[in-house]
Amino acid sequence: MTRFSFILLTIISSAIVICCKHNKSVESYTINKIAVLPVSSVNQDTFCMHIGKGLTYDLISRLSCQKELSVRSFGSVKNIDINALEHSELRNILDIEYLVEGKYRIDNDSLILNLKLTHFPEGNEIHKKNIISPMDSLSSLPGIVAKELVSEMRIKPDPAVRKISSAAASADPEAYRLYLKAVGSSPETAGEWMEYIELLKKSIGKDPLFEPAWTSLGHACLEYSGLVGAEKGLYSEAEENLLKALEINKESPDAAYYLASLYAKTGRSELSLETFLTWSLNYAGYSRFFSGLGYINRYAGKMDESIEAYIKSQLLDSSLANLVSSQMQILKSQIYMGNYAGAASSFEAVCNNLDKLDKKPDEKQLFYAGVINMYKKDTLEAIQLFDSAVIVKPLSVWTKFGQAYKAALTGNIVELAVLTHELESRDIMDGERRYRMVHFYTFAEKKREALEHLMLSVEKGFFNYPYIISDPLTMNLRLDEEFKNIAESAKRRFEKFDQKHRNIRN
Repeated sequence: MTRFSFILLTIISSAIVICCKHNKSVESYTINKIAVLPVSSVNQDTFCMHIGKGLTYDLISRLSCQKELSVRSFGSVKNIDINALEHSELRNILDIEYLVEGKYRIDNDSLILNLKLTHFPEGNEIHKKNIISPMDSLSSLPGIVAKELVSEMRIKPDPAVRKISSAAASADPEAYRLYLKAVGSSPETAGEWMEYIELLKKSIGKDPLFEPAWTSLGHACLEYSGLVGAEKGLYSEAEENLLKALEINKESPDAAYYLASLYAKTGRSELSLETFLTWSLNYAGYSRFFSGLGYINRYAGKMDESIEAYIKSQLLDSSLANLVSSQMQILKSQIYMGNYAGAASSFEAVCNNLDKLDKKPDEKQLFYAGVINMYKKDTLEAIQLFDSAVIVKPLSVWTKFGQAYKAALTGNIVELAVLTHELESRDIMDGERRYRMVHFYTFAEKKREALEHLMLSVEKGFFNYPYIISDPLTMNLRLDEEFKNIAESAKRRFEKFDQKHRNIRN
C-alpha cells in the first residue's frame, strides 16, 4: 500500500460521512459498516447447509440496498471460521461496526432463526431475537431480518429496503429452495458454475418474477464466460438476465454492479463508466461501485482516477480481503505508470495482509509480482515468481501468461509459440488480458500479429493510451505506421472517455 493511501485509511477509521447528489439536492449521512456471518445450523446439519449460506447471501443482498450501510460481501465472510475467532479479531479482519450472527433450526414445517446483533467498538450485544418463519414462506425471512436490523441500528429505512423486502420474496417455495442451493454453493470451475446456472434457471422457471435469481444468474453467466472464453461463454445471456433483474427491480445495486462489470468485460467502457458512476452517486456505501470505477478508469488510461477510486473503496471497506484485492488493482496502475517501486510496495502490502488472513499469494498475485520484476529487469526474480505460480495452479490463464513471459525472457521461442497458440485457443475477451498477446508476439518478432492484437485490445476496451505509447516492452513497434494509427485510435477514445467522465461528474 502506498504511504498516501495508508495515511488516508488511518485518518478515516470507522464512520464515513458522505454527501451525495440525489434528485438535485445534497443528502448527508453516515456510512455504517456491517458484516453478516454465515448463518449456521444449531445441529450442524450438513444436509441443509445450503440453507444457512443461501440465507446469508440473500440477507447481504437486501442490506446492500440500504444506502447508509457498507455491507461486507458474501465472498469475504463465507469461509470465516466463526468458532476460531474472537469478536475483536472479526472486527479487525472485516473492518466493521456491526456484526450479525445467526443460528437456525428446523422444527417441523418452520425455521427458527436465533438472531444476534453486536455493536463495536465496545462489542456490546444490542439485539437478540428468535424469528420464526414457515418453510413455505422462507423467502420473506431475509427482508424481515433486514428491517429488524435497520430498526435496531436506528437507521431510517431507505425506500429501496421497504420495497425490496416485499418485492424480492419468491411466490414459489421450491423456486426459493433452488435459489438457496445455488447461491449457498461456492463454485470455482466452469462445470460447477454451469451447475449453478442450471439451478437458477430451474428456480426462474418456477418463479419468473423473483429478481434475485435473475441477478445471480447474470452473475453466474459472467463468471462462467470468464473461465471458458468469449466464444463458449454466455455474455449475451448474462446481459439479458441482468437487464431483466433491473426491469423487475430498478433499485438493485447488485444487478447494476454486475451489469456494469459485464459492459467493462465486453469492451463497452463508456457505458460501464456511466453505470458505475451514476450508481456510486446514489449508493455511496456500496464499495464495489468504487472498485468498478477503479477498474474501468485503468482500462481507459486514467490511472490517477483509478487509484483514487480504489482508495475510496478501501475507505468504505478496509476488510483484509478488500485491502488485498484493491491493492492488487492499484498495483496494476502503478505498473502502467512506470512506478515499479510503488508497485513492489503494493505487493508487499498485499502479502502482509494475506499473512494476517493466514493465506499465501495465489497464481494471479504471483504473476503480477513477476511482471513487476520483469519491468524492473530483475529477470531471475521474475522467472522464479512465474514458476511459483505453476505450483499454485498450473492450468490457470495467469500461470500460462507467466510461462509465456518466461519463455520470452529466456529466448525459448519454440515454447513461446506453443504457449501463445494455447492462449489464442482460449478466445480471450478481456482487452487488458489480450494486451498480453501484444507482448508475446512482439517478443517473438511477429509484428503483424502483435499489431492485430493491439487493435483488438483497444476495440475490447483497453485503450490505456498513456501506457500504450510508453510501454517499454513494445518499443520495437512504435515506428510502425500501423502502430501509430492504432495509438491514435486509442487516444481519441481516451479523450472521449475523459470528457464523458467530466460530464457525468458535473
